[in-house]
Amino acid sequence: MTRFNRLQSVAGVLLAIVAALPVARTQAQDAAPVLEHWLGEWRGPGTNSGAPAKLLLNWERALGGRFVRLTLVNEIGAQPPLQRFEGLALYWPGIDNHLNGRWFDSHGSTHILDGALDANSLTSEWGDGTIARGRSTYRLLEQNVMEVIDEIKRTDGTWHEFGRYRLTRVTA
Repeated sequence: MTRFNRLQSVAGVLLAIVAALPVARTQAQDAAPVLEHWLGEWRGPGTNSGAPAKLLLNWERALGGRFVRLTLVNEIGAQPPLQRFEGLALYWPGIDNHLNGRWFDSHGSTHILDGALDANSLTSEWGDGTIARGRSTYRLLEQNVMEVIDEIKRTDGTWHEFGRYRLTRVTA
């Protein structure tokens, strides 16, 4: 058997194996209904690493409703010049109140997001082991009031809060 024929034989076997695998779902289900009560622009004060801060979140449908996009602007400090941090996340539904996501920010960081959703809160963990693990919790206190808590996981496994905000929905 020539080398070419062996390659053809191997390719044929691999093709048969791939054809036998279950078909992967290539389209995400609509994310907007899952996160409907989060949609809108939210603003409010808080603290970040002990400094006063102002947080702006905007949750909106994206890409035909298949995803929900979260944009974030955080202005940190008591006086100008303020430190400005910006972020962007895309979320889409997984299985059993689980959300998948990806995060990108003005520090140049990207993270896989692992979210858990219940009636009034979304907890999203981020980090992959090469950087510190963190989590952000978005909790609806009232229909138009949201609390956001940001934490980082310490080396001993405990969570340390570094940011807390109380936001009001400005637009739905």
